[in-house]
Amino acid sequence: MKESGLDIVSIAPYGLAGPKGMDPAVVKVLHDAFRKALEDPAYKAVADQYDQEGFYRTSDDFTRWAADSWVKEGRLIKELGLGK
Repeated sequence: MKESGLDIVSIAPYGLAGPKGMDPAVVKVLHDAFRKALEDPAYKAVADQYDQEGFYRTSDDFTRWAADSWVKEGRLIKELGLGK
């Protein structure tokens, strides 16, 4: 947003998503594997190189965060007149 002239800084986290109704056992395997990867020193070095902040959330917490952010940021975009 700063590059567009607005004095706003925001994080840009990323996450993984799968189809609704995924087998919970599959979700757990994927979650555990990616959680382990986040703790790998090689990943941390690359994240630091690109100024990526840690933003780990459980599956449920990330889902809630994404839904809340969609509403809040959508409202902000409209208020700032940035929407199409």
